[in-house]
Amino acid sequence: MDRAIASVDEELTQVRRDGITAKELDDSRHYLIGSIPRALETNAAIANFIQTGEFFDLGLDYDVRLPELLSAVTLEQANAAARRAVDPERATIVIAGPYRDESGNRVVG
Repeated sequence: MDRAIASVDEELTQVRRDGITAKELDDSRHYLIGSIPRALETNAAIANFIQTGEFFDLGLDYDVRLPELLSAVTLEQANAAARRAVDPERATIVIAGPYRDESGNRVVG
């Protein structure tokens, strides 16, 4: 668990310091666009999608416009947002299940 947490911290630190790559941004775009149909598979999911769109005033055609909106995001904009939002020092870590620290002591949260 400690190695996993350290790895995540290092990744977040690197993203904040160096930014993401153009390939990572492109991969993220493709994932988000490809996930739209899965986000609309059930009535509950459709209701959640519509509610989110209404809450953020995105309009009922948000699912149709999303690919265009994502394509408009530049690498510089994505990295600026990452620098503002990603801060490993402010992250909260949640571990589900039993956990033992580096000394083998069981930690209860």
